[in-house]
Amino acid sequence: EHAARRNFPVLFSATTTEDSALINGRISKKSDESINLRIMQENLDMVISHLKSRRANEETMDKARQIGDLNQKRVELLQERDVYLSTRKEQSAIVGQLMREGKADEAEGAKAISSKAAE
Repeated sequence: EHAARRNFPVLFSATTTEDSALINGRISKKSDESINLRIMQENLDMVISHLKSRRANEETMDKARQIGDLNQKRVELLQERDVYLSTRKEQSAIVGQLMREGKADEAEGAKAISSKAAE
């Protein structure tokens, strides 16, 4: 079993934001007391405070912070990927239009940009 799953079993269950909403500024104890990454990241200080009140060790709190940091990095990478995919899509449309117009030389430049974005 993966260490993160042992230390944070509630983080790895399949719940929705509604299931793990905040109530009166506290993490809800609905169903299985699980929280998702978005709730954890948006309320990391509260999660850390909750772990402290449950007398979690420093390693567990560090892992919670690390999960928040890694999720933020994941979001940034997904946004970067989306920019590249958008550029590729735009350039592919331009290539198609130029080819239909018989402008193969100009299309090569757009193809190069599209290929670079695909990498």
